[in-house]
Amino acid sequence: MNKPTLPVHFWIRLAIEVLLGSLLNILVWELLLLNAPYSPSGFFFMIGMFVFVSEGIFVCDWLLNTKLPWHSHTRQRVIGLVLFTIIWVIVAKKLSNLLLPFIKDDRVPIDPGQYNLAIMLGILVIIIYVIGLIAYNYHKTLSAFTAENQHLKQEQLELNYRSLQDKLNPHFLFNNLSTLIAIIRQDKNTAITFTENLSDVYRYVLLKKDDTLVPVQEEITFIETYIALHRERLGEALNFTAEDIPPHYFIPPLSLQLLIENAIKHNIASSQSPLHLKIYSSGDYLCVENNLQLKQSSYSTQTGLGNLIKRYRFLTDKQVKVIEDDDRFIVKIPLLQKESLFRP
Repeated sequence: MNKPTLPVHFWIRLAIEVLLGSLLNILVWELLLLNAPYSPSGFFFMIGMFVFVSEGIFVCDWLLNTKLPWHSHTRQRVIGLVLFTIIWVIVAKKLSNLLLPFIKDDRVPIDPGQYNLAIMLGILVIIIYVIGLIAYNYHKTLSAFTAENQHLKQEQLELNYRSLQDKLNPHFLFNNLSTLIAIIRQDKNTAITFTENLSDVYRYVLLKKDDTLVPVQEEITFIETYIALHRERLGEALNFTAEDIPPHYFIPPLSLQLLIENAIKHNIASSQSPLHLKIYSSGDYLCVENNLQLKQSSYSTQTGLGNLIKRYRFLTDKQVKVIEDDDRFIVKIPLLQKESLFRP
C-alpha cells in the first residue's frame, strides 16, 4: 500500500492559516488587551499556536480519509474529527501554558481573564474552521456522487442505445429476406441482382452498427442504394426524391431506412398507384414523406418507428414528429449537431 503524500496545496493552505491567525491576533490585541503595548513575540506565538492547531486538525482529517472514506463512513469521520479537535485544543492549551513564560513580555501585563478570553476566541475560530472542513468534505463527496451518478446514467443510456442498435440488424435482415423470397417467386435473375445489392447495403449496416450518429448526406446516399433494391421489384411504381441537406447535420444510422421500409411495407405501390417517397428538410428537422395509400392488411410489429423514437430520446430532448392526414404520411426527425447531444 502506497504511503499518503501531503497535498500539493500545502503552502497555499499554510498561507491562509497564517493570515487567519494574524487577523485573530489583531482582533485579540485590539479588543481584549486594549491599550497594552504591542508584543511581537506574543503576536508570532499566537500565530504559531493557531497554525499548530489548524494544521493538526487538517492532517487528522487527511489521515482519516485514507482509512475512512467520507462517503461510506460519514458519522465516524465527523465523530473522529470532533473528538480529535477537542483533544488537540486541550494539548495546544497545555503547550501554550508551558511556553507562555518564555515569550511573556514584562512590558505587556496580561490579565488571566483576558488571556482565557483570548483562548476562547481562538477556540471559536477553530470550531468555525472544523465546521468549514466538514462542509468542504460534504460538498466534495456530494460532487463526487453527482459525477458518479451522472456517469452511471450515461453508461445506462449507452447500454440501452446499443441494445436498440443491436435489434436493428436482425429486423433489417428479416424484412429484406422476406422481400427476396417474394422476388424469387417472380424472377430469379432479378433475385440474384437483388442479393448482390443487398450485400452492399448490409455491408453499410455492419460498418455503421456501432455508430451513434452518421452524416445525413451519407445516410441519404445509403438510402438511394436501398431504394434501388426495391426498384428491382417495384420498378416505376416507386418514385423517390431527396433534397440536398446541409452537411454539418447528423442523424442516427439507419433512421431513413426504417422510415422508407415502413412506407413501402404498409402502402400500395403499383403502376396505377405509384408510391411517392420524398426526403427534405424543414427547419432543423428532416422530413420523410409518402403519399398515403394503405394496404388493406399488413402485419406490423411497430419495431421500426418505435425504436427510432426511443433512440432519439437517448440523444436529445427534441421529439420525433408524426403527421398523418387523408393523403399523406410524414415523419419529421430532428437534425442533430454533435455538440447539442445529451452524450458525447
